[in-house]
Amino acid sequence: MEETVNGATLRHEVFGEGEPVLFAHGFPLSGALWHPVVERLGGGWRCIVPDLRGHGGSAATPDAGMDDHADDLARLLDALGETRPVVLAGMSMGGYVAFAFARRHPERVRALALVNTRAQADTPEQARGRLETAERVLREGSATVADAMAGKLFAPAAPQA
Repeated sequence: MEETVNGATLRHEVFGEGEPVLFAHGFPLSGALWHPVVERLGGGWRCIVPDLRGHGGSAATPDAGMDDHADDLARLLDALGETRPVVLAGMSMGGYVAFAFARRHPERVRALALVNTRAQADTPEQARGRLETAERVLREGSATVADAMAGKLFAPAAPQA
């Protein structure tokens, strides 16, 4: 499905019924990252899984900061008729978006689940690294970066002595 919010067209999926859970993926991924989690939750939750601006099936805009993404998610909830506070799960950049959402729309947050993220902004070096990654995605596609990230996130744990 698609909704136009804040001047951006967001692709999203909604699974199940029940208390709402809103998912925010990391860079340069898409909402598909959350499919295994949604499957494990089962149908007892209303899982709202968007692609953030410029990711997955959502259109890119010239500029979009974390506050823009957070406001997009609030407007998406409005468009879906979801008025209840959500459990908001954010991974990596999605965690940055989750922090911005909680700051800008605190009444809409029931709980936060923060995965592989942090509260402070990127250092200049990290920001440069993100720009280099974005350029690589433009050249080679997001799959190459996503595969590398998945390898790091889902690598088997080292044996403990």
